[in-house]
Amino acid sequence: MVTLPAGTTLTVRTTLTLSSNTHQAGETFFATLQESLIADGWVIAAKGAVVEGQIEEVDKGGRFKGRAWLAVRLTGLHTRDGRAIRITSDSISRQGGAHQLGFVKRGAPAVLPADTLLNFRVLSPVTITEGESGTLTAKSEG
Repeated sequence: MVTLPAGTTLTVRTTLTLSSNTHQAGETFFATLQESLIADGWVIAAKGAVVEGQIEEVDKGGRFKGRAWLAVRLTGLHTRDGRAIRITSDSISRQGGAHQLGFVKRGAPAVLPADTLLNFRVLSPVTITEGESGTLTAKSEG
């Protein structure tokens, strides 16, 4: 049995551009693990493993509403044997800029470009146990 402790940092690389102009809250996005995730000597997920996230908040902003806003969090990762582990992470947010168009200020979208490195912290420990076939299974403790 291995526990991925709360506070573990997961560095991921976005695979597509995420934007407050084109995405909605609740949508899933994918990223890849920047380095292998190892706990107690076990490789839970290898570098390049698929990581799932969710767009938590989106505000497109506007001429009168202020700047655009985009917040994302991680919800799962895929182990080296292909299984999905549910995780809970903190959120990372980006705010859009403002630019002048004539006499009117308009908000630029909040954007996380493809290939952006993001550092998330795991909020709840996840216990991973070895199954009958020698594979690991996970149970979130949060």
